Amino acid sequence: MKIRSIIPLFIFLLTPFFVHATHQRAGEITYLHINGLTYEITVVTYTYSISQADRCELEVIWGDGSASVIPRVNGPAGINPGGMYCDHLGEIVDTLIRKNVYSAQHTFASAGEFIISVEDPNRNYGVINIPNSVNVPLYVDTKLLINPFLGTNSSPQLTLPPIDKGCVEHPFIHNAGAYDPDGDSLSYELVACRGTSGMEIPGYTLPEASNSFTINPVTGDILWDYPVMQGEYNIAFIIKEWRNGVPIGYVTRDMQIIITSCDNEAPQIETISDTCIMAGETLELQVTATDADNDKIKLVGSGGPILAPESPAVFPESTEGMGTVTAPFVWNTQCSHVRYNPWQLYFKATDNSSPVNLSDIMTLQITVIGPPPQPTDIQPIGNTLTLQWLPYSCPNAQSIRIYRREGSYPYSYGACETGVPEESGYILADEVPADGMPSFTDHNNGMGLIHGIDYCYRLTALFPDGAESYVSEEICASLKKDLPVITHVSVEKTDPYSGKIRVQWAKPTELDYQVTPGPFKYILYRSNHTLGTPFLAVDSLNTLTDTLLMDTDINTSAYQFAYFIEFINDTPGNRFTIGMTQIAQSPLLSITPTDRQLNLSWEAGVPWNNSTYDLFRYNEITTTWDSLTTISQPYWADTGLINGKPYCYLIRTRGSYSASGIISPILNHSQEACGTPIDNIPPCPVVLSVHTDCDKLENHLAWTNPLHACGTEVSRYVIYAAPDQLTNFQAIDSINNPNDTTYIHHFDQAITGCYFIIGVDETLNRSAPSNTVCIPHDTCSVYQLPNVFTPNNDGYNDIFTPFPYTSIEKAEAEILNRWGQVIFRTDDPNLNWDGRDQSTNKECATGVYFYVINLHEITLQGLIQRTISGQVHLLRE
Repeated sequence: MKIRSIIPLFIFLLTPFFVHATHQRAGEITYLHINGLTYEITVVTYTYSISQADRCELEVIWGDGSASVIPRVNGPAGINPGGMYCDHLGEIVDTLIRKNVYSAQHTFASAGEFIISVEDPNRNYGVINIPNSVNVPLYVDTKLLINPFLGTNSSPQLTLPPIDKGCVEHPFIHNAGAYDPDGDSLSYELVACRGTSGMEIPGYTLPEASNSFTINPVTGDILWDYPVMQGEYNIAFIIKEWRNGVPIGYVTRDMQIIITSCDNEAPQIETISDTCIMAGETLELQVTATDADNDKIKLVGSGGPILAPESPAVFPESTEGMGTVTAPFVWNTQCSHVRYNPWQLYFKATDNSSPVNLSDIMTLQITVIGPPPQPTDIQPIGNTLTLQWLPYSCPNAQSIRIYRREGSYPYSYGACETGVPEESGYILADEVPADGMPSFTDHNNGMGLIHGIDYCYRLTALFPDGAESYVSEEICASLKKDLPVITHVSVEKTDPYSGKIRVQWAKPTELDYQVTPGPFKYILYRSNHTLGTPFLAVDSLNTLTDTLLMDTDINTSAYQFAYFIEFINDTPGNRFTIGMTQIAQSPLLSITPTDRQLNLSWEAGVPWNNSTYDLFRYNEITTTWDSLTTISQPYWADTGLINGKPYCYLIRTRGSYSASGIISPILNHSQEACGTPIDNIPPCPVVLSVHTDCDKLENHLAWTNPLHACGTEVSRYVIYAAPDQLTNFQAIDSINNPNDTTYIHHFDQAITGCYFIIGVDETLNRSAPSNTVCIPHDTCSVYQLPNVFTPNNDGYNDIFTPFPYTSIEKAEAEILNRWGQVIFRTDDPNLNWDGRDQSTNKECATGVYFYVINLHEITLQGLIQRTISGQVHLLRE
């Protein structure tokens, strides 16, 4: 052990001064809802037990603009270390450590968000990671949200104390043992310790670790891996409450960790996996801890199951053993224990080694799940099914959910699997109150169920917090076969005038002849589904076994037709409609042409399930229909075709009802449809770049070839240009060679402009425009003048004229002498002043002359006026 590691603790224990100066070690605030807007607030602090700064009372800031001094409520009466009488002195829980509980009720005036806080002026001396800790207050707060839309709320209750001990170079673990009375979700987060007015303490740091100092955001386990120096440390963390994904409050714990030097190892609790159990069953666990040093071990448990108000779990308050200790955990779960979030259970094993007791903590999560509802019967009535079940065994359930699917899907749920898995194909059909009649009639939202389908149901119970029970056993049934069931609506002939559709159905086989003695009649109704025309009767059949009708002389080339059958009891003097079938549509094939490809899609609204589709293409050579493929999706692309050549197709659907006794597979044909592939895919856009030649006043355009960039061909390019960003683009030229990807745009005076390119292929498909490139007026030299010229006729610098420039349309220039008299005026941007007075044609004297020029510049924003002024030296040598 290094000497530097023991000095701080040694001084702390031996120096008398510290006895009077130290006080607060740890603290937290929790609350319980009493009724209405009244809450019971509890402040727990741990202090230096012989400090004269002991508090009989503590001030609490309520967060609503008020404060109260609340009393300590634990421990016997007597004189405290400061010489004051207290009704309660707190409890001595360890050497020099006192536990203090302060409690009071407070009624808030209204709903809102309140930060309840306590600030005590004295921390204890020598906290290593808090500079000058004896002069730093301890501040903790708790957030209370009163919101009638979220319901009442009590804060998490912390069951394990905020004082803990560890050893140098040994992993340290701590858990607050948080339990939420309302079953809300909890999350955990490390924060900085705070002092005066709730501000973060300057210089505060997390304790130094060899590896890491972390908190598990789900379980709240704090792991210090591992301490490197002896002493006292303080850390803080918040426990947030979540309800339906909404944060509703938090509790802050400021705790102290005392690290010493030791040679022994902490005890270890054998791992127990998180588990789930059905309400009403008993959970029994054996919890075992062992100590490598064969020290005496004390094993305790805490957490929600043990604190549950109804049928709490049983675990010995304290079990001890030498080297090994085992204790039974038993929980007779009840319906009241069912909740969405798991219950957290904490086991702590502590040895009695010297000089410090080391501990291990294990966090266990237990989810209590509602039992499955128990369906008892299902009966068909007309086009509905009535499902019944036993009254649900948990009175605190909110509703019963009814799930339905077509056909059976047997499966077994896992121990922690609630509700109905999505992959089962079950959908939520309805939800009814759990305390209502234990039955449900399924009429498919008023549309009626379909004859010929096996309907299967499963039930779950839903609880107020969103917890869902285990799923029930599956129960299945189908409607009575007391109506005809359509099986075929198949195109037999494709023709715009003499088309033919075969409509076929299965006859009813479960007729009640007491109610419907017959004879019977079928009436077939048809609608042009494509045009949305009303259904009209097209034929009738008077024999029960006559189940086929050919609908002729209709346009099957262009339209899809829909049918249903009215089934009539035709007893003389007692004629009435027994019922009607579901609507069934003929398959309609659509073809969309594209480049060397035809995209096929089809639809057919039918009461049975079409599972696969057979595709056929007409062979002009053999004059037969070739089978192409069988697929499960109602679309397909026929590729590698020849543009301009027609191809013809038809589709055969394959389907079935899930109930027995009906023909399977059910085969129906679409109309014959033809399409011709065409090149309607535009070339990909080119990428344009522009380079300006200022000497020649030319913009050089260059772009990519779509054939090289993306494999699409072009036959020509169209160049678009605009003189500025305010003017519409116009086509200025085209290039008919697809390999020629450059163009030169020449100007007389301006290089300003914007460009884009479009590629066009042989079938006149136009690409999207390329990127737009704009050339601003200052790409080349802007208008500038020299500051001296010598009009002495030597052929050099004889004229006052600008340096080379571009993009000037005109200029309004005046040259003045030193007295402000205008001696030269011109509209020519080149000026060309020869040094003479324009009015007298006399040579101007050597000297300084001034100019003012209004320039009209050609820019991307249009024609813009800019005024420049300056001076020029006229020299005559």
